[in-house]
Amino acid sequence: KMSKSLGNYIGINESPDEMFGKIMSISDELMLRYYEILTEVDLSVIKAMHPKMAKMDLAGLIINMFHPSEAAQKAKENFEHTFSQHQVPENIPEHFINSAEKILDILQATKMIASKNEGRRLIQEGAVSHEGKAIEDEHWLPVKGVLKIGKRRFLRLL
Repeated sequence: KMSKSLGNYIGINESPDEMFGKIMSISDELMLRYYEILTEVDLSVIKAMHPKMAKMDLAGLIINMFHPSEAAQKAKENFEHTFSQHQVPENIPEHFINSAEKILDILQATKMIASKNEGRRLIQEGAVSHEGKAIEDEHWLPVKGVLKIGKRRFLRLL
């Protein structure tokens, strides 16, 4: 099954970058099942490949079903740039800092989190960082730079 509750849901209306990231995060076993159900590719060929390369190919196939063909290549480049080379993606949302805003206000206003409780939990787990340094306090006052929320969400503060 593919579902939100199982954590393996890939929406057809999601951006190519989001789809690519989600496909790359599924297990190797689940990847084989996706190939079997969603494509006509010979599984013996896939089993002979390195899992990372097989997932990248699967991501390209799935993205091409719902987006222009160049979108899959761009998503692959963005993924490698962000996760293999540990750099900030090129096109990330931006937010102009208001002096009265706190970090949780910004994260909720930009829809990076669903609720302030989720934001608190992410901060406590060390999953929110500013310019590579973990934010440890929910009362942290924002400054210009790049926030990373979890593994795949970024926000540029201006």
